[in-house]
Amino acid sequence: MAVPGLTVSVNTGAAAAGAPFPNTLSSLSAANPGDTMADTRAWNTCANGVTPPGSATPCSELPTIDVIYSDVWTAPVAAGRPADKAFSYLYANLSTPSPANTHCTTWDPLCRKHH
Repeated sequence: MAVPGLTVSVNTGAAAAGAPFPNTLSSLSAANPGDTMADTRAWNTCANGVTPPGSATPCSELPTIDVIYSDVWTAPVAAGRPADKAFSYLYANLSTPSPANTHCTTWDPLCRKHH
């Protein structure tokens, strides 16, 4: 038996086209009403799967084996706090042999395949 409200999204997405999300930079505004933050980041940072020239943020849709975090959302004044500090965990910096195969350096579909 379905319970009412269990399939209703908690996040309805952007209120309108061009609307920023609460406590975020206005430069990352939604393209369409209902866009999620993921939709918005991709729309603002990606063009044909590459980082747009002059962009300070990498395309959020380009897969990588590295963990790279940069707080591209927080508007310090609106949020009442500074943006989070950037950090990264790079496979190139491992002190042990990399568990990744050669297909993962420049991502391709065989990266997840075990040899």
